[in-house]
Amino acid sequence: MAEVKRSICMGCHCECGVLVTVENGKVTKIIGDPDHPQNEGAICVRGMSYPQLLYHPDRLRYPMERQPNGEWKRISWDEAMDRIANKFKELIEKYGPESLAFVFCDGDRDNIVFNVDWLTAIQSPHLLGTDAQYCIRPNWIADGLTFGQALTWEKGPDYRNSKCILIWGGNPLETHLGSKGQEILQAKYNKGAKLIVVDPRFTNLASKADIWLQVRPATDAALALGMLNVIINEELYDKEFVAEWTVGFDKLRERVQEYPPDKVAEITWVPEEKIKEAARMYATNKPASVHHRMGVTMNTNALQTCRAV
Repeated sequence: MAEVKRSICMGCHCECGVLVTVENGKVTKIIGDPDHPQNEGAICVRGMSYPQLLYHPDRLRYPMERQPNGEWKRISWDEAMDRIANKFKELIEKYGPESLAFVFCDGDRDNIVFNVDWLTAIQSPHLLGTDAQYCIRPNWIADGLTFGQALTWEKGPDYRNSKCILIWGGNPLETHLGSKGQEILQAKYNKGAKLIVVDPRFTNLASKADIWLQVRPATDAALALGMLNVIINEELYDKEFVAEWTVGFDKLRERVQEYPPDKVAEITWVPEEKIKEAARMYATNKPASVHHRMGVTMNTNALQTCRAV
């Protein structure tokens, strides 16, 4: 007999609410939970496909130890933990704690905090891994340097009340922040919001945009500075806000003069008129929102690009 249980999808940091169908002790279907405030029933392909991951024949379900002949042997969790701990002790006693390094990826959202605490306890400074350089880490650092505090990426901007929405290097219709993709479409088609998409690929979301900027990969910073050139030189920005709440605007004004739209068009392969049109659309339809995603952070000079956007 089928039973539906409420749960949370841990496929990304959004942690969307889901309804899980269980039949004879086996998960058969996952859909979005319409009563969950985070995603309101929306769910991306990653979340829906979790039963395939759960029951995949190659999924690693228990510790395996490599034997001298290269084959793998199943061992218990207690055996695995004891052998790792004993090896750590041996290395620390022989070479000191700095002989150990921890390499990790982006598993649990708090893993970097746990790993730092763990290494501090054994007095090793060596923490390596993709989560420190890729994913949303450049965004968090850029937010901190620019605003003083990292913004809440899981919730995203207030699309519902935006008159213009700029999505830069992401496709929330298909993955990550799946609920936000629906909010974008509702704002556009129900409330008349303008939509600008910056993406080298003609995605599903780009097909619905008022302006699609097909930027040359890794030139996003130049495009952002080019749009700022138009907004600042045509005085389309909020002068009162800039005067009261910003520092260093004169230096920004000076810097963007190096990126006039014609020069930016050569760098980014985006037509000059499209750069101007997008900048004016974003600046004159208020309130506006901008959300830059992994297409920006997983690229060269990601930190400064995030700050420019």
